[in-house]
Amino acid sequence: TAAEYFQRTLWEDDLGQPAREYLAKRNITREAGQRFGLGFAPREIGLLRGYLNTLGFDDDRLLSGGLLVKREEAEEPRPRFRGRLMFPIYDVSGRLSGFGGRLIGPGEPKYLNSADSPTFTKGRLLYGLNWARHAIRRDERLLLVEGYFDVVRLVLAGIESVVAPLGTALTDDQAVMIARQTKNVFLLYDSDVAGQKATFRAGDLLLAQGVSVRVVTLPEGEDPDTFVDTHGRAALESHIDAAVDVFDRKVQILE
Repeated sequence: TAAEYFQRTLWEDDLGQPAREYLAKRNITREAGQRFGLGFAPREIGLLRGYLNTLGFDDDRLLSGGLLVKREEAEEPRPRFRGRLMFPIYDVSGRLSGFGGRLIGPGEPKYLNSADSPTFTKGRLLYGLNWARHAIRRDERLLLVEGYFDVVRLVLAGIESVVAPLGTALTDDQAVMIARQTKNVFLLYDSDVAGQKATFRAGDLLLAQGVSVRVVTLPEGEDPDTFVDTHGRAALESHIDAAVDVFDRKVQILE
């Protein structure tokens, strides 16, 4: 119900105009946004709570589901997500488990996930795996990227065997989930220093699960989202074809 509210706010409400403009700048059409269930959480404090209360969802349920937060017992509940573009996050069976929210204006943190709840455990979910499962088996590979937009852009370009951890470092549980899907993983992280560190940390966890890990290196300053948007699928596939074993990539950087 919350996901439907966020989607309606994004596409049909005046409050969603800044988010619609933001998506237009990133070349995400309404059709594409609806394919991934994108939505918008308005900044106004009482709107989501009031709407869900009228449908019979009381505050305790909204607090346990991570849609509201309350720092002190006497404090009025406030929405966890405000002024954020909303990405629904599904479990491997396609059940909506929580959300990732990206600020479209200034502020921190840029990305905020649902709090851990009975349906949502950040380290045990992978964004996009519900869509990618069949493509991973068909392609006999899995591409691991860093962000939600990377997944969206690659899928829109026709590269469907792609998933992302939820804005944080890969966990042991996520590595186990990946190893269940395939033994061929390509790491497609940003090319900056932080991206390299994340690449090798993820690589070590996946190697421990018996997975073959190769590293795709994009031109400096590029990430998968911007690269595919600018150069297209064929250019990215050529970089994937040129991927090197994670150990060889470590040696290259040391040299």
